[in-house]
Amino acid sequence: MKSIRYDGSVIVTGDAIADAVAQYAAALGANGRTGLVRVPTFDEAGQIDEVELLLGPASEIVVQ
Repeated sequence: MKSIRYDGSVIVTGDAIADAVAQYAAALGANGRTGLVRVPTFDEAGQIDEVELLLGPASEIVVQ
């Protein structure tokens, strides 16, 4: 499991998903584009949930 820090939030998801989000954000930023992605995550009760992230050149994400 990895976490994505995005706009003050921490999103817990799978390793491959977090890595793919980071790579996609880098590709979008390098091309001056934006994109919307849905990321599976867990809510505070441990239930599967989903969040949407708007990624683009100004996105600042950290994957841990």
